Amino acid sequence: MAIKNRFEISKLSRDHSHSMDYPHSHSYCELFFLISGNCHLHYEDTVYDMKPGTLIFIPAGSRHQTIYDNGITSTRAYIEFTENYISVLEKQFGKNALKDKIFGRAIRMPEFASNEICGLLDMIIDENTKNDEYSSYLVKTYFEQLVIYVMRNHAHFNSISYDQLKIKDESIMQAISYISNNYASHITLTDVAGILHLNSTYFSKKFKLATGYGFKEYLTNIRIINSEKLLLETSLSITDIAFKCGFENSNYYGDAFKKKNGISPTGFRKINGDI
Repeated sequence: MAIKNRFEISKLSRDHSHSMDYPHSHSYCELFFLISGNCHLHYEDTVYDMKPGTLIFIPAGSRHQTIYDNGITSTRAYIEFTENYISVLEKQFGKNALKDKIFGRAIRMPEFASNEICGLLDMIIDENTKNDEYSSYLVKTYFEQLVIYVMRNHAHFNSISYDQLKIKDESIMQAISYISNNYASHITLTDVAGILHLNSTYFSKKFKLATGYGFKEYLTNIRIINSEKLLLETSLSITDIAFKCGFENSNYYGDAFKKKNGISPTGFRKINGDI
């Protein structure tokens, strides 16, 4: 079954060895805040060039991946939380308000705001280490305060262009978007390179440099990620899910799924249950 109550927070240094191999998704939300260094964050069909002071709330079920740059040590704060931690805010301000103002949008904050967020994060981390009758309430209160701070100032933060956050290579952005929208079809590197009017070899090298992995590997894992949702949210057969997500046959799908997740699609469905 889906996780009903989750709140995990950490502030850690990361280098290239901690980069995620593939995009992934899960049934809880995330807050990612880069304190120092640099990294690339792949969110759905957008790639953000994350600089210090950049924050993003990632909704449950959204594909994302973090890649840290070679030779740079970065510090990031990270919170995993279920929606019950913002249920009071949803009731007070409306679910659409939270969606429009915070979720799924990378925000690069000015220094004063970044310092405020760091202070709130430190308060949450400190309180989260305690175990008395007040600690869980204070953690939730401080987290709500952080969310409200972002909501209250989002118009000011949005004055910083989102274009500044995106990788400047528009062709890679277009390729990622195309894969996201067409993964269920039979598409090849040559197809996408042709759409972008690029030489296949050149595009292949460019794609791997920008995303951290080859075109076929990326496409396969996007298909697997989408199949995970179908495994958890539908009663479709493994064969139907394989075809629906662009795999030529269920055997290849099963092998690819197990290579990525260490478990078969059937086992994944049995262990995780419905979202």
